[in-house]
Amino acid sequence: MSNVNRLWIVVISSMLFCICSAVASADDSTGPTNIHIIVSSNSSSYQTMAAELVAAVGGRYQIDQTLLPKQAIPEIAPDATAQHLYIAIGSKATAALFKLKPKRKVLSIFVTASAWHQLAKDNYGSRKAAAEAGVKAIVVDQPLARYLKLCQLILPELSSVGTALSDSNKSVINTPQWVQYKQQMTSVSPILNSVLLDADRNPLKALEPIIKYNDMFLALPDQARVARATAKWALHLAYRYRKPVIGFSEKYLQAGAIASLYSSPQNFARQTAELLPSILSESSNGDPLYYPRYFTVGLNPRVAANLKITLANDIQQQLQASEQGADND
Repeated sequence: MSNVNRLWIVVISSMLFCICSAVASADDSTGPTNIHIIVSSNSSSYQTMAAELVAAVGGRYQIDQTLLPKQAIPEIAPDATAQHLYIAIGSKATAALFKLKPKRKVLSIFVTASAWHQLAKDNYGSRKAAAEAGVKAIVVDQPLARYLKLCQLILPELSSVGTALSDSNKSVINTPQWVQYKQQMTSVSPILNSVLLDADRNPLKALEPIIKYNDMFLALPDQARVARATAKWALHLAYRYRKPVIGFSEKYLQAGAIASLYSSPQNFARQTAELLPSILSESSNGDPLYYPRYFTVGLNPRVAANLKITLANDIQQQLQASEQGADND
């Protein structure tokens, strides 16, 4: 081998070493992505959610958990170069993080849209400002069209659905999905009627006509205190007038709803794992709210039999198929 060839080998080897060293140095400075899970309380539902989330994403990220109120939310050094993301489970964890206004992205899960909107307004001034700060959420509220399609699958001859709103979730009537449903109603679409509840008064008088004069009652997620009062009287009145109720949780189903549409901890964990790469990489723009992609339909055959309603065994599959068909149109 000539001296010239030896010289070129030395030069090329030196260049490769420098390049590899620079890449390694950059990797070391960037570090792994850190996920900080903030849990609202030690309730079983939050703990299950946290466990499912760790199982879904734990192999790809460094994860730590903070249980409120016993533990303090971990602080991140302003000059930290590694990626960091806070995931708040529940409204209390969301409120605690929003109050701190961390200079890192925040993803809230297991929170109602109404609670998230109020917290965003209280802490950031507006939904838009919250989005610009890198704050997003996967809410427990299902898309309105999904709720109403389930109502039709339960009761095919359905012509009207009643629902109740409160001061905390009445903004739902101004959301794009509500407006879009109203605009796209056809002759076979059920009419959606709503009543506004006064949080300081017994909801019985307001709920009675909306349940009595509609074919079905649809319960929508709301603040816990309002949701409990609504559930109590809605189920009572529905039993009196023999009207089916669609709930938004497994507890609603157990309390007497004919069906419930909700996303389980497993559903939330799966969607969160799928969204993390884009949330971590994308800029802070676009709609900050994600509606559940995956869902569970619970049925109550006992209530159905009492109301003489025949339930198909594949209602969840039919609901999923209807959405896939709509996506392909």
